[in-house]
Amino acid sequence: MRAHAATTITNLTGMHALTATKFAQKAATFQSDITLEANDKTCNAKSTVELLSMGIIYQTEVLISADGDDAKQAVAALKAMIDSQFGEENYD
Repeated sequence: MRAHAATTITNLTGMHALTATKFAQKAATFQSDITLEANDKTCNAKSTVELLSMGIIYQTEVLISADGDDAKQAVAALKAMIDSQFGEENYD
């Protein structure tokens, strides 16, 4: 089964070391192969290093894709994490 969802990074600090680690750890809880696409690049969403190499900053549009038995659940959970701004507070 394949699933995908697009969303936008809305936390002001983008995807930094802590958020990338949280994202990769959450992705690793799923059996599906999961990728994240941004800035015309694609990476393994289960790899913190690859996520950091993407240079994902505030207002970057991303596409989460998964292929496997739990693809829909994986995409929904990871999209929710991004949409909740990784649980971070934003300050203007």
